[in-house]
Amino acid sequence: MNNQSNTYSKIMTKAWSDPDFKARLLADPKAVLAEAGVQVPDGIHMKIIEDTSDVINIVLPASPAGGAVSEQDMEQIAGGTLPTIYLTCRWVC
Repeated sequence: MNNQSNTYSKIMTKAWSDPDFKARLLADPKAVLAEAGVQVPDGIHMKIIEDTSDVINIVLPASPAGGAVSEQDMEQIAGGTLPTIYLTCRWVC
């Protein structure tokens, strides 16, 4: 697991176990991420969305610059290796 994934895992785990931390994360994600050493560039807005027992959120990433996806990118996406896609699996994993 890379350092960024490890940091996000720690944030997620803490949000599950600490209601005050979770409330702060939902209210001001940039500040909470900054406390954890994750710098979000100015001009970038973040929104944390919590899955529930009956709602699963799927993020549709922005199209790559130019709107085209290369054949190599398609292979990575199909193979599940694109590092910017994170899915929480509840049923099949």
